[in-house]
Amino acid sequence: MIVALIQRFYLQKLINVIGISDIKVVTWVRHCWKSELLLALKSYIENLIPNSI
Repeated sequence: MIVALIQRFYLQKLINVIGISDIKVVTWVRHCWKSELLLALKSYIENLIPNSI
């Protein structure tokens, strides 16, 4: 439950900076759901923009 809330919080932070042209780097402690967060972002982008990837 807490993991889902944390992921949703950080996913929203990533979504908010999608249109900004700065370089974005996602750093996190090892083994702390970084890949799941990036997969959720990929899924969001795929659903937002058809044929985006």
